[in-house]
Amino acid sequence: MHQYFSYSSDVRLKSSLAPVGVGVVLKCPLLARDALTYIDLFDGHMIREIAAFLEPWKHLYADSTAVSTTVTAAHILSLLTGGGLAIAADRTTLRTLRSPGPARQWFLAELRNVHRPVLIGILGLTLTGLLLVAADFETFVKSWVFWVKMGLVLGLLANGALIYRAESRLNQAADRNEDLPVKFCFQLRLTARLSIALWLLITVMGTVLVSAAS
Repeated sequence: MHQYFSYSSDVRLKSSLAPVGVGVVLKCPLLARDALTYIDLFDGHMIREIAAFLEPWKHLYADSTAVSTTVTAAHILSLLTGGGLAIAADRTTLRTLRSPGPARQWFLAELRNVHRPVLIGILGLTLTGLLLVAADFETFVKSWVFWVKMGLVLGLLANGALIYRAESRLNQAADRNEDLPVKFCFQLRLTARLSIALWLLITVMGTVLVSAAS
């Protein structure tokens, strides 16, 4: 059997896989092998197409010291700003939740104010990170370190949403002069610890990714 398919055989194979189901594919080694080959070729083609589209930016980044330095510096500053403020707020969270009522109310107001600069830092980190990936797309997209880092970033965003939810519920209770719900105090404490761990892991994986790509 040929290693590569013609376009028409690709289409017939792709359309035939859906009705047969996974079980039949597993019972037919040749068909399974051909399906995997089709997927590999499709993914490789997509990667090459995207890389070709990003070629002008890749050359600009490689040829211009000013551009590469600006993007890299902005990425590091975004990490230091967003991550630094977030870790400081998380540390304060862990300390203040053990404090008396008045200190907690002050902390909740302070936590509400720190959301915006942290979000700006995350936005800057994301945008500059995409520019860095676009400068060497084929290398980054094939690296497992890159996908681990992307998973950590998604985890950080999900954890941030939980922090915001818990903080909002605690602020509502504080505004009504009620006792802070134990459930949300526990959630805020847990997500603060997780936030610190995620920021540190993202920093480590980013360093490993740059070292692997160079």
